[in-house]
Amino acid sequence: MCAATLFAASSLLGLSACAHERTESGSAFVRESEERQSANSSWKTCVIHNSAGPGKVKYPYAVETKQFATTTNPVIYQDKVLIAAAASLVTIDHATGNVLHVVQFDDYEQVGVAGVLNCAADVAYLTCSRGYIYALDLAHDCQVLWKVLNPSSSQTRVVHDSRDVDWYFTDLLVHDRVVYLACSSYQTSPISHLVALSAQTGTVLWQQQIEGYISDAGNSGYPIYAAGYILLPKPQAPGILVFDAQTGEQQETLIIDDLVYMGFTEHVEQKQWYFQSRRGTVYKLTVDSSGFHLQAQELDGVLDGVLPSGARPVCIGETLLAAVPTASLDGYKDAERSHKRGRVALLDPESLELRNYVEIHELETTPVAVGERLYFVGRDGLYVIRNNDKAHLVAEHLADDPHKRKDVWDQPLLIHDGRLYAVGGTHQDQWLYSIPVS
Repeated sequence: MCAATLFAASSLLGLSACAHERTESGSAFVRESEERQSANSSWKTCVIHNSAGPGKVKYPYAVETKQFATTTNPVIYQDKVLIAAAASLVTIDHATGNVLHVVQFDDYEQVGVAGVLNCAADVAYLTCSRGYIYALDLAHDCQVLWKVLNPSSSQTRVVHDSRDVDWYFTDLLVHDRVVYLACSSYQTSPISHLVALSAQTGTVLWQQQIEGYISDAGNSGYPIYAAGYILLPKPQAPGILVFDAQTGEQQETLIIDDLVYMGFTEHVEQKQWYFQSRRGTVYKLTVDSSGFHLQAQELDGVLDGVLPSGARPVCIGETLLAAVPTASLDGYKDAERSHKRGRVALLDPESLELRNYVEIHELETTPVAVGERLYFVGRDGLYVIRNNDKAHLVAEHLADDPHKRKDVWDQPLLIHDGRLYAVGGTHQDQWLYSIPVS
């Protein structure tokens, strides 16, 4: 077990002075800010800064990198917001935006930049782009509990040069003391790897090779755990792969009509999941003693060659919302096309019966529900849908930032204790935004 280096940090919002105390072990941390931000106000905190850019403003407590500035998803741990940047973990006060501390757990020039973050039982699990997977002890100054090089990293490259291989990971699923994740690299042969690791030691419990690049899709919202099985969309081909969670043995492939780019939305109370295929068909997945069951509802007016937006289906009250595909692959990546003209299908969440279509600003990312409101991030800023009464949906533009990044399919928002958290910015600087929504 190796100890990470812990740096003191003060508020990035207004750069207010902070009183520091030192623990017996010598690690510094922020005890209290002399000028705290109001818990009811919005804030933004610079998390990572590309120091290679000429004439750039420097943020004293932001993580510095000489590569593109990218961060992981934010997560909540004990009323603090955690987010990883480069090879550092940043802890931020959830109400004020004050940076509490920054832990550099490795050299990012060697291990790459952080990609995906998850927390479970006082441990942060995260991935880095050179293929490394970490477990950090949040209860003890983020000491590195274990560090594992992705077992598939030794795979033969198809790009023969001096660069290290960049790996793209799915979400990290932690269940019953096991970490599940999948990955692939465009610099290797077209094979993806589904891996199960011991959450305590990092030992590889099992791994499966799957044909195709899993990184060709959204990489968010999967794998999922369902009744003793791990489910993963089939890379670059229609189908949902089902694996035994304990052994890794593939059990079956669930047949669907097209590829899955986006992930699953879980309805926890009903123990069921929703997802869409590339052509927009809405599916409901359930499981019982007899196996897995799929219901499907095709959407009208969907043309061949179009893609769904970045949004997964989402339930609010007694209605299931699903974005209708409106863009070709080229059009989806075209920042100049209009994102204000989209369609949403309203369905019954149990039967998938189609109730209505509503013209609305395109749902470019997965909305999150707060009471009777829905929030989502578009390429031109943050939106809220206030009147979701099954017949009339109106998307109101709240702010220009945060806005959706061009290099991701989905950009999920985090909701905690009446606040919305989202990452935004450019390849030079990435900021964490927080807005009260209660």
